Amino acid sequence: MSSIKWREELAWASGFYDGEGSIHAEKHSANNGGLTSSCSLSVPQSHREPLDRLVRVFGFGKVYGPRQVRTTTMWAFRVFGVERVQAVVCMLWPWLGTFRRTQIVAVLQECKANATRCRRHFRPTEVANIRNRIARGERQCDIARYYAVRPQIIHWIASGRSYRASSS
Repeated sequence: MSSIKWREELAWASGFYDGEGSIHAEKHSANNGGLTSSCSLSVPQSHREPLDRLVRVFGFGKVYGPRQVRTTTMWAFRVFGVERVQAVVCMLWPWLGTFRRTQIVAVLQECKANATRCRRHFRPTEVANIRNRIARGERQCDIARYYAVRPQIIHWIASGRSYRASSS
């Protein structure tokens, strides 16, 4: 596809997204005891063809469906993950309106602020201290309460299986 044709396709995709699409950030618990935020961009539509066109324009994303919504069969173009959502946004940015740009910036900031991370990163000395407290017979749930983490985090530290101390 020529660069002029591709820019025309991006302009079309931008208008289509501006009118029909949405961007979301959802917070939920992570396996490491912290919070994570998933970021997604979607464009629902009752016809699949324009959504397949979006996949061709961006080179990624997926069309989901069909699913019945009341009396209408719906399809949805979806992109998951902050990096891919950002890539789509960068391609569409020149043609997006002010309201949509403001919305996108707010959602991406929320996604990045809540990226997967442990609520508490332990230094190597703290990990050693936790292991010593366990060796002395202190209950893991009491240690977890002291450090304000889930007991599973303390169990991981005790077993040495899944936890790596941060170097900071």
